[in-house]
Amino acid sequence: MFNISRYVCFFSYFCREKQITMESKAEDILLKIRSYRSIVNIAFRLYTKSFWQLLRKQWPLLILVAILYWVAVMLTVYDLYVFVPIVILAVIAELLLWWHTGSWLTQRSMKRMLRPARRHFWRLLACAVFGVIALLPLCALVSLPPSILVLAEWESQNSQLMGDAPAMPSYVLYLTGATWFVSLLLQVCIRLYLVFVAYYSWGSGEARLQERQAQLAQLSSTL
Repeated sequence: MFNISRYVCFFSYFCREKQITMESKAEDILLKIRSYRSIVNIAFRLYTKSFWQLLRKQWPLLILVAILYWVAVMLTVYDLYVFVPIVILAVIAELLLWWHTGSWLTQRSMKRMLRPARRHFWRLLACAVFGVIALLPLCALVSLPPSILVLAEWESQNSQLMGDAPAMPSYVLYLTGATWFVSLLLQVCIRLYLVFVAYYSWGSGEARLQERQAQLAQLSSTL
C-alpha cells in the first residue's frame, strides 16, 4: 500500500537538511579571514546581486532616510545657523540606514545584532568612515545638478539685491528641492554598499577571533 505520510516525512527531512547545509555553507563563507581587497570585491558582488531584492524590501526605509537627509540639506542651504539639528538628523538617518539594512542582511533582529557588532565596533566604525570618504567623489558627482541649481538661485538673489530683474523663474525653489531629494535618494542607495562591506568585514574579524581563541585553547591544553 502506498504510504504517503512516509514520503512526506522524507521530503520534509530532506528539505530541512538541505536548508541546514545551505545555512552552514553561507556561514562558512561569511566567517572567513579575508584581505581588505577581497572584502571589497565580495561585498560588491553581493550588493549588485541582491540590490533589487533589498530595494523591494527596504524602499520605505530608503525614502525615510532620504527625507531626513533632504531636511538637513535644506536647512544647510537656507539656514546655516541650525548646525545641531542638522547633525542630529544626519546621524539618525545614517543609524537607521545601517541598522535596518544590517538586520535585513544578517536576518537577525536589532537586539541580537548589538552584541556581535560591539565585539568589532572599531572595525565597523573604520568601514563606515573610510567608506564614506572613498565614496565622496561619486556622491559629489550625484550632487552636482542640485548644487548648480542652488548656485544659480543664489546668483539670481544677488542680482535682485543689486536692482536687476529676477533671472530665475518662481518655481526654481521647488525644482531645487525635488532635485536634491532625487540626488540624496541615489546617494542613500550608493551608501548601502558600505553595509555589505561592514558585513564581510565583521565576518573576517569574527573568523580571526575564533581562530585566536582556538589557538589559545590548544595552547592551554598542551600546558
